[in-house]
Amino acid sequence: ALCRAEVSHSPKLIESMGANCPPATSCLLRGCISAYRLAKQNSRSAENESVKKLAVESTRLLASLSKREAMNVICVLRREKIMEGLTLSLLLDHDPIGAAAFIVEMMTRTVNGTANDAKTLRRRMEKNKHPSFSKEPTENQLKTELTKDGALAAKARELICQRIVAIYSDAEASGEAALFIKAFSLLPRNSLGPNSKPIEEVMLVIQSAATVKNARKGTLPDTSENDNLYSQSMALCCVTKGNPTDSHFLACGECLLALIRHPQSRESFILSSRLAGCLVHNDTKTIAEIMVGILNADSVESNERQLMSLCEETARENEDELRTIFMRGLELSTVMYDPIVAIETLRRSSSRYVNELDSLMKAILCSPDLCTQVAKSRGAHSLIQESVKMLLRRPGPRIPCVLPLSLESLSHKIPWAKVADERSAQLLLQLSLQVIYALEFAALDPSSPFIVQVRNLPLRELLSFIERGDGIDLKPLATCLKRLVSKHCPDYVHRRVATPIGAVATPNKVRESIMKSFQDGAFEIVAEKTFLSSRSIYPHQDVDLAAVNALLSSGVARHQVYSYLALCQDPLGLMKAPAKVWRLKGLRCILVRVLKDLLGANECIVTQSAKAQNVATDYLTARDAIIVKCVVFASSSGFVMGGSDPSARPKYCMQCISLVRFLVSRRRGIIASLAKDGLSGSCLSWITQFIPESILDAPMMMKLLHVENNLLTATQCVCLACAGVQIGVMHFERNEKLAFGLICACNLVMVNSGVALSVGLVGIPVACLREDGGSQNITDICREALFRLIRVLSSIDPKKTSLRNEASLTLSRLASKAKSESSAGGIAGVAAARRKAGLKQIWDACVQANTAIGGSAQL
Repeated sequence: ALCRAEVSHSPKLIESMGANCPPATSCLLRGCISAYRLAKQNSRSAENESVKKLAVESTRLLASLSKREAMNVICVLRREKIMEGLTLSLLLDHDPIGAAAFIVEMMTRTVNGTANDAKTLRRRMEKNKHPSFSKEPTENQLKTELTKDGALAAKARELICQRIVAIYSDAEASGEAALFIKAFSLLPRNSLGPNSKPIEEVMLVIQSAATVKNARKGTLPDTSENDNLYSQSMALCCVTKGNPTDSHFLACGECLLALIRHPQSRESFILSSRLAGCLVHNDTKTIAEIMVGILNADSVESNERQLMSLCEETARENEDELRTIFMRGLELSTVMYDPIVAIETLRRSSSRYVNELDSLMKAILCSPDLCTQVAKSRGAHSLIQESVKMLLRRPGPRIPCVLPLSLESLSHKIPWAKVADERSAQLLLQLSLQVIYALEFAALDPSSPFIVQVRNLPLRELLSFIERGDGIDLKPLATCLKRLVSKHCPDYVHRRVATPIGAVATPNKVRESIMKSFQDGAFEIVAEKTFLSSRSIYPHQDVDLAAVNALLSSGVARHQVYSYLALCQDPLGLMKAPAKVWRLKGLRCILVRVLKDLLGANECIVTQSAKAQNVATDYLTARDAIIVKCVVFASSSGFVMGGSDPSARPKYCMQCISLVRFLVSRRRGIIASLAKDGLSGSCLSWITQFIPESILDAPMMMKLLHVENNLLTATQCVCLACAGVQIGVMHFERNEKLAFGLICACNLVMVNSGVALSVGLVGIPVACLREDGGSQNITDICREALFRLIRVLSSIDPKKTSLRNEASLTLSRLASKAKSESSAGGIAGVAAARRKAGLKQIWDACVQANTAIGGSAQL
């Protein structure tokens, strides 16, 4: 209340109350925090600023009562995340290490991993591809207060510099020194102040310590306990501001050179090689990325002009030495450990190192051992991507490092039956990297003559292997490969590779077992088991190709007729299989299994190559209609199950049913297009019995039957109407509203046209009605459709009232139509008698059907 009332002596009063009654300090502190928060939430007026200043001063005086009270105030302020400037000031007085940790906490982002973990630092660097030099995404309260309060910033700078000079050379305090250096690097620009002597002292200490710590000779260890200190020291040299003529700026350049010359481990050497390359090539953007990754900040306190000056001043007299250090980062042994230097070099588009980089990539991709080492690093996919991009930036001939023939040759060398051993795993990793290179090249330059045929590669098997890992972390590589496969072959991504079953069977054994099945039908089950076993081990392309060539050979040994790519482009070729393939269950299952995969591949090829979506849709619908017609005819005619004995119990192939349902559910219009062309009664019965998805074509059927559309001939309308009634009656329960509308539309067509077309013209003794180019009698087609309609209507359940009433009305109208046609005058003779007999048959059938469903004849 005293603070909000702007009583000028409120800080002294609050201090006195806290001194006289120590238990009340907690309540007084809470009151100061509440006053500060309320003033901060309101508008920024002079009155609120005064309240905030009084609250801060009161809190400072409460902390001055004792060290215990000061630590309590610090704890509460940090927990409440308020008064950051006062918190830092108190920490500088009572806990310097806590002050440095507070600066780092407030000025950096939260990430997983520890600051001392070199791989965590690398991950941070990789995530920061677009650093900002001066813009913060959100307001940082501590940074704002340090910018406004120059005295506090100078105090923090001096204390941190003193601590760095005091403990930097102490090997046991490397973590503490790294913390202070990082805190100094994150301080705002104005914290350097007019006196630059402390920073010069810091640079001299770092420079001398770097030389001493690396005095011993020998092979560098992979990591060192000083790696974090080394990287933070480099960051401090790069982000320290100043003019090129300032003494402390020159000291930063000399210190940076000393650090680059004297790495502590292989991790430190990679960082020094990266910075050496940036200095030689004036790559300020990459320097900023590296610094942002080391400091884990949203931006670095530097600017592009200053970094450019640092590059020019440092590399002016030491370019040869820096270039030597940089080139060591491109050596094969270094790239095997970490390819980040090569990746950054590829991104710079420098033509000076094209030959070295090409030789490096070819050496890696041609060696299974090197591919295995590179695949274990996190930057393997980035190395390949940048290599392809550099290739495409060249003006000359763009010949990739991986050619189609070499890639297919490597695929054939892999012993798929022994993929568990170490050598096979190395070959698979080599193939994976080469496939990623080939797919990246195909995606970026699709018009190149060196594009590999993607469908010929064992992509499913490679995806399964990389996702499994076999003890190696290949998640980045798996993500990259999955992205490329989903682009080129979307049908592969969601397919699971089968688990190996039974004995090992090669694709040749699959071909041999299928050939034996043509000679001995009992061998069909063995052929199917051999096919499934081989497909679970070997690439599915090889197994499917061997199976298809055997199925289409009719049991006669001959050379391979098809390639897998040709089958993907035209899966209808499988419909050329002989009838015996459909009769034998094992061979039929093989054919249907391969056909499903080829249909998915063909859909992707057509969709990607078609210029318009409607063109691709029309093609795919026509393709699926042909397959559905073939399978439906084969399944309904009886020869699929090999026998037509009417006394035998009927059998049905669930594989064929599943295939037809799959196709019909994906495409609208297949059933409608087949029905209008005149399917046989057995085919329609099979469709209505086993394909419930046929009702989904009802809207299209009704649209085709509409009088105003005039899209079909009279015969096609009658055939479609008969099929529509049969489908609507059978699947009435699935969608009553849709089915009833379809039945009504079809009945109307049959009443208007069915009777007249089914008895032919008056007085003509021969069946002369033919469609253009057709050889089948229209009268016979329409008569068969009409009587099939009457049989379907007679089978309606009388309990379905609405459907029964519609059927009764339709039958009555058909009977009336037949009676009126019969009573009409005409030419007497054999033709007239035959016509009257046909009309009487229609009338009798309608009356019997009406009676069967319990309807009343309305004649």
